[in-house]
Amino acid sequence: PLCVLTTKANLLLALFGDSANKSVREPGVFAYDSIVQPGGFPDRADRNPPKRFSLIIGNPPWINWDRLSPGYREKTKPLWNAYGLFNLDAKAARHGGAKKELALLMLLRTADRFLVPGGRLAMVLPLSVFRTAKAAEGFRRFHLLPDDTPLRVLRVDDYSGQRPFPCVHSPVATLVLEKGGMTVYPVAYFIRGKDAAIRACRAKPSDPSNRLSAWSVEEPSKTQTGHFPDDPSILKGRVAFLGANAAGASGVFWIEILEKTSRGTLRIRNLADSGKRKVPSLETEIEPDLVYPLLRWRDFARKTPVPSSYMLIPQDAAKRTGIAEQAMRQSFPLTFRYLDRFRSFLLERAAYKKLHRADAAFYSLYNVGLRTFAPVKVVWRRMDRRLRAVLVTEIDDPFLGRRPVVPQETCTILPVRTVEEGRRLVAFLNSEPVQERIISCSVLGGKGFGSPGLLKLLQSSCESSCDHGK
Repeated sequence: PLCVLTTKANLLLALFGDSANKSVREPGVFAYDSIVQPGGFPDRADRNPPKRFSLIIGNPPWINWDRLSPGYREKTKPLWNAYGLFNLDAKAARHGGAKKELALLMLLRTADRFLVPGGRLAMVLPLSVFRTAKAAEGFRRFHLLPDDTPLRVLRVDDYSGQRPFPCVHSPVATLVLEKGGMTVYPVAYFIRGKDAAIRACRAKPSDPSNRLSAWSVEEPSKTQTGHFPDDPSILKGRVAFLGANAAGASGVFWIEILEKTSRGTLRIRNLADSGKRKVPSLETEIEPDLVYPLLRWRDFARKTPVPSSYMLIPQDAAKRTGIAEQAMRQSFPLTFRYLDRFRSFLLERAAYKKLHRADAAFYSLYNVGLRTFAPVKVVWRRMDRRLRAVLVTEIDDPFLGRRPVVPQETCTILPVRTVEEGRRLVAFLNSEPVQERIISCSVLGGKGFGSPGLLKLLQSSCESSCDHGK
């Protein structure tokens, strides 16, 4: 196969360059599916390879479970279960926790089938394997199920400050482990910067009560910059959420208001180019009742974010699904007529098919409930290099009057009861001691950096800090 020939050529060039040495043996490179193929290497010349190795080095494919072909998913599903990678309940999996990496299955399968006891394995993996909350929990058990053979993590190298693979935008890490030993925390963790400097750190589960939790990374020599500006218990019992999700149809639900008519309706134009899938641009009239100021990710470029657009939200917030079609026809006929023009497009949304019942209104949204419309909330970007929490309150909109602001799904929201409570939380979250904890538990700039799960990690970290201080 071409992949084998290319690998052989690259290996020879790396080892010998343009050397004229004629005694170089052809590298032993073979095409083989280490996950599903039976033992042995069928295309080896000697047809009698060793079954186990003391050292294995690899760069497995980075493919999410939901990107695999249906046939390969079905063929490998028993293995995902056998190695404990499907460890989430149905709800957690449906809401994004099922982003399992094929690389993890390949690593565990390879260690199980081809590594001798006491042997070492080194592989290139997405950094998120160690630093995200749910998706890789089963892998962070570091055991080969069902016989429970332990795997000892020897070191992890973090290349988030570099781009070792120009075409790969996700942060990269390498893992070295040993078969047969228990992982002992903290583990050696090295951060490699752009200038080739290496920072020696140590990593451990961010939640002391959960060995499977995402890792927290700290430099042994680094001390905290100061005390919390408030009692860490201010976070206790709080739950964060993602903002309103158009579920693949931003071009339909995101709008600009052109004018308010003398009839009290709104003349609007949809932001047709705002989503990945383009839709026709329309100008029409709708009722104002279901329209809200929209705070987008880009609006955080300002020190004080200001909504730059509007969002049409035809959602029954209490039921967390679209308003019944008959009720929409009767109460908001103009809005229903507008949405009906996109019916086939909205029904084809992957998120609609996955997350809603078959009888749900075709314009149903995701992550829209009563909390979405909280009049006072603390908001921050989900993807950023520093958590920048801001206080967002209701505004007097020139077209809509008094309305709560709705952040989009690339923002995280934390509803609060009062403005004063919100100010305390903003000061707490933006303080340097808290920022240090956030950075130690997250991949800067990654999709999960400021996710709702970050609040849980921060709560555990703060509780642990309080316990140690007693």
